[in-house]
Amino acid sequence: MKEKLVWRAALWVVSILLILSCAPTPAPTQAPPPTMAPTEASPPATAPAPTEVPQPTPTTAPPPAKPVEQVLVIATDLDVSGLDPAVVYDLSMRNLALLYEGLVTLKGGTIEIVPALAKSWDISDDGLTYTFHLREGVKFHDGTTLTADAVKKSFDRFMEIGKTTAWMFKDVLQEVRVVDDLTVEMKLARPYAPFLSLLTSISGPRVISAAALDAHMGENLAQDWLFDHEAGSGPYMLESWDPGQQTITLVKFPEYWGGWEGKHIEKIVMRYVVETSTRKLMLETGEVDMALGLNPDELESLAGVQGIVIDEKPTMRIFLVFMNTQKGPLADKKVRQALAYAMDYEGVWKYVYNGKMVPLCGPLPPTDPAAYPCEKYPYKLDMEKAKALLAESSYPQGGFTLEGLVSEGDFAFRKTAEILQAQLKELNIQLNLTELPWATVWEKIGKLETMVDLIPLRNYPDFPDSSSIYANQYSSAAWGAAGWNLSYYKNEEFDALLQQVTETTDPEVRARLFQQMAEIVIEDVPNLFIGTLVNQVAMRDNVKGYVFNPVYIFQINAYDMYKE
Repeated sequence: MKEKLVWRAALWVVSILLILSCAPTPAPTQAPPPTMAPTEASPPATAPAPTEVPQPTPTTAPPPAKPVEQVLVIATDLDVSGLDPAVVYDLSMRNLALLYEGLVTLKGGTIEIVPALAKSWDISDDGLTYTFHLREGVKFHDGTTLTADAVKKSFDRFMEIGKTTAWMFKDVLQEVRVVDDLTVEMKLARPYAPFLSLLTSISGPRVISAAALDAHMGENLAQDWLFDHEAGSGPYMLESWDPGQQTITLVKFPEYWGGWEGKHIEKIVMRYVVETSTRKLMLETGEVDMALGLNPDELESLAGVQGIVIDEKPTMRIFLVFMNTQKGPLADKKVRQALAYAMDYEGVWKYVYNGKMVPLCGPLPPTDPAAYPCEKYPYKLDMEKAKALLAESSYPQGGFTLEGLVSEGDFAFRKTAEILQAQLKELNIQLNLTELPWATVWEKIGKLETMVDLIPLRNYPDFPDSSSIYANQYSSAAWGAAGWNLSYYKNEEFDALLQQVTETTDPEVRARLFQQMAEIVIEDVPNLFIGTLVNQVAMRDNVKGYVFNPVYIFQINAYDMYKE
């Protein structure tokens, strides 16, 4: 409005000037002298230029913010041992969880069983037949479509190979039968209460493309091909794996049935870095987004550092020393009990884990509803008790040497073994320690013939049921690489109770059986029960959506994560 008024005023002034310039000159009252020229009329005034309306200065819009690249770089604490879900049974399973899927899975950070490749299922009244109805249109990374045939071939192959969790299915799963393209039936040999829970296991019951299996089964049941290839249906697919550079790269599978709307990590780069101090430095400089397996001192030093957050949650992951119960001095139960009283548990909690550890009072972590009560648990540091038990053993004066293994680069394993080593000197027992890469360690401890006397290790449930750790750590069917019974423990009474507890769904009966099983294991002490870990994952503060699952502690839920 203001600009219009100025323009009108300017026009009005010009008009007045023009009118005045065109008016006739009035006659003089007296004639001028003859020599004087008549006065000329003033020339018309030049009209002033109209006032220009001020125009606003155009504002340059700021360039749109560059989208954050959704690439998650992780410094890991364990090298990749392979990609075959029927073979891999170590922390490499974190890759399998991104590449492959099972029929069912766990919801977020809970132990609630939810659909995955099966959208629903039915269970017969006698508990012996499970019928799974598959999702339609699910694509594998090779472009083929999920059918019941792929489920059957994957399970049949898994059972024939007989590794990872196959021993748990061995006496339970009788047959997998194709009903139609999208319906598969599983017949059990006996009732097995935690069967659905068992199917959530990351290693073992994962579904592979039927076409890929058909093409490569001749190559050692496809083990040769699937060692460094994959044919899953998960949200990510393999882009590259470079064992020389110790790096594996996964990228999003565009046709993933879950879709890609919203925010998701689109690429994952995992780099195995041996030294924990290097992993920490890489996180601090922003070279990586997450650093796994940092030692407690390093995690403590990162607390409060700008740009870094530490996710801390209670776990079901337990820390133990496995003792060889089948040969050497530790075959004597009294010697094992003596070691159980010689161990400085509080020293490990305080000096190795900086207080970030909860006591472990028997086979199950305190977070498990069937855990043995700590007030009844007998073992604590008591050197006099240790000496008395050793005096009752086959080696009353000690005087023997034990061979121990430690996984390369693991600070907690090394320091714990050194604490035990110092304590055993008081019993006149020598403990030799050898540090080797994990792949070599696993090869040695996976067979009774090459198993050493003792080794510190961590363990966790294979599936969300109290029977899981009992089954994988103490069942005589799970010796060595067949499971995780690396103490080569065998007790027929225990095995019978384990079968009973998996066949009943009565919670009171199960609770009673679990307590009986705990008492047997605690008496036989195949392990030194050190403690229960508190999970700590260090990451940059722009990484969002990470969810920790207390059962699958190593799993990275990258599909639900994003960076901002």
